[in-house]
Amino acid sequence: MGLHWQFGVVQNAAASGPAAVSGLYIKDDVGTGATGDGNSKFTKTIGGSATHNVPVLDPLMVSASNVITVGLNSGFTGTAASYAWTITTVDNSQGLVSSLSAASATSADFDPVFTISGSGGSGEAAVYQLTLAVTNAGGTTSKNWNFMILIP
Repeated sequence: MGLHWQFGVVQNAAASGPAAVSGLYIKDDVGTGATGDGNSKFTKTIGGSATHNVPVLDPLMVSASNVITVGLNSGFTGTAASYAWTITTVDNSQGLVSSLSAASATSADFDPVFTISGSGGSGEAAVYQLTLAVTNAGGTTSKNWNFMILIP
């Protein structure tokens, strides 16, 4: 058995490059929010009046006929090359939300607009899934949040 010499190559070395982003979360329009499922926040705007620091995991309380802009801003650890936001309807069987301005976006920040119809009856609800996918040379990292809209 002969010896084989190869100079300048380290056997079993991992290729170096950027790591995929990690710790995805949602920030509101003023930057509130932090890593961890219970800490994602958004900005709610109704009739030009903005409310910051609204928890994503808490039901969004609305009234019939509201038009609500939801300010979603990406948060993560690392460096991103591209973004993909998606909103998927899980349940709107009661017809609470009559329209959604956009179900996807490819920017770091996303401001979908939900138009609420509803009869104004207590307990009407709609459930959506928010998905954020952030990609760089290290790969794609994504995270989902359930988002409920409710007439109390």
